[in-house]
Amino acid sequence: MKSRFLFLVTTIIMISCHKEKNKIKPDDILFSNLSSPILASTVRDWSFENHGVCSVDIPIPADSSNTILLDINNDSDYDFKITLSHNYWEPTQYCGHCSVYNYDIKINGINSSNSIAFNNQSFKTKYFNNSDKISSENSWKNQAILTMKGGCMRPTFDIEGEYIGFKHNDQIGWIKIQQLANNGILVENYAINLTDKKSIIAGQKD
Repeated sequence: MKSRFLFLVTTIIMISCHKEKNKIKPDDILFSNLSSPILASTVRDWSFENHGVCSVDIPIPADSSNTILLDINNDSDYDFKITLSHNYWEPTQYCGHCSVYNYDIKINGINSSNSIAFNNQSFKTKYFNNSDKISSENSWKNQAILTMKGGCMRPTFDIEGEYIGFKHNDQIGWIKIQQLANNGILVENYAINLTDKKSIIAGQKD
């Protein structure tokens, strides 16, 4: 009788432990609702250049850069940096009579534990729309390009969605962005799922 009782107790404990081990951890979303969106750009104004056979807007100043630093998990350490820049393109080949400028916006993790979702086999950021799933199954790397314009004989592309995905250690999150004129960008808000290895939905706040 005693041995049966011990067997029963042991079985109950093992079942309880197994259930606890396989219990799905809930989402623990840290949402940062910025009272004032963060914005930056590199072009203050424009002048006009006309050579008759071509015309182009010239940025003022001619060379400029700006940065946005993001502390995703509110631990007083910056995790991601968005870099905006434009500069005169030094000719290495004929590209018309008018001046040519490069315009770029990039994002990178400040250290190796931070990465950005990107289009596989590409240097471009992967964009997500509201309610899209962001998970560890995406392709990740430390730096990706948000926009690229101007230049001569190089790819040109803009922001193609509302959200970008990021990974901080094993935690997944999103940043809501908007492209602005004058080589600018606006960061509206962001969120991170503090539960390790759990996916997050773009726009998820809790």
